[in-house]
Amino acid sequence: MDKIILVYYIGVKTVTPKDINLYLHNIKDLIFIDDENVIRYIIPVMNTNETRIECLNPKIVSKKDYTHTKKIIENNQKIVDKLVNDFKK
Repeated sequence: MDKIILVYYIGVKTVTPKDINLYLHNIKDLIFIDDENVIRYIIPVMNTNETRIECLNPKIVSKKDYTHTKKIIENNQKIVDKLVNDFKK
């Protein structure tokens, strides 16, 4: 299987500028994936509070690879959504 490349777009519109690095660092720690086939990039998005995760590896073709990747994305989206909601409280 080729490497899975996940890009996390993290909305930081309501995070104060001085807290953005800490906020992103906390997310990075929480979404650690113990899988050498996964590469992660975290990108802050300044004009929104919405977060999303995209898979940039277009070579995933087998059903097994698709299912594995989809599970990783869904699990990570839940973690990021929870962290974002907890941070807003």
